[in-house]
Amino acid sequence: SLLRRLASTTFLHLGRGGAKFHFCSGFSHAATWGSNRMTVLKQKPLFSTTASESASVSGIFISDAYDGGNIELVESTSGNDDELASVSLKIKSDPYTELEKKNHFQYFSFRSSVNAPGKVRYSVDNAGDASYAVAWDESTVFYSKSLNDPHSWMRKLDTTFHDGKLTWSHDHDSQGSMYFCYFPPFSYDRHLDLIEKCA
Repeated sequence: SLLRRLASTTFLHLGRGGAKFHFCSGFSHAATWGSNRMTVLKQKPLFSTTASESASVSGIFISDAYDGGNIELVESTSGNDDELASVSLKIKSDPYTELEKKNHFQYFSFRSSVNAPGKVRYSVDNAGDASYAVAWDESTVFYSKSLNDPHSWMRKLDTTFHDGKLTWSHDHDSQGSMYFCYFPPFSYDRHLDLIEKCA
């Protein structure tokens, strides 16, 4: 339907300093409104549609192959008695913009699956090069076992931004998956429901 073609995605960032709304669209649109109709003039993807799934010898499986996922695995290492298992990541950039002559990037979201319980340290290594790097200061990464439950997201209070890297740790208390993101996504399905209610 036309509403589905025009749907965008809205994110709510609940930072330590309060709530901030972010609006991200999976498509770029220009439209004209008539008395009873709308004409779409342009529609093109804004974000890369390439999803990645990466396994490693550390027994940690990183994936962004879902609606809103965006991350790339750099490397991962197994833990031992002296060190935590670690995962190095980088945020994928948006397509190059002719207007600003650059590739923007800021938002990340990924699923981490482990084959055994244990504590893992995560690091987004290119956070300092993001479009608005100052936003990382005092921010908290969010995590949840349920991507589509808006009430399940919690903060990683040990999140730090230092030397251009955004880092946090998580104690995986069981085998399975956990989602991490910059701020909880307002899913595409929920957005379509909102459009239908407003139509």
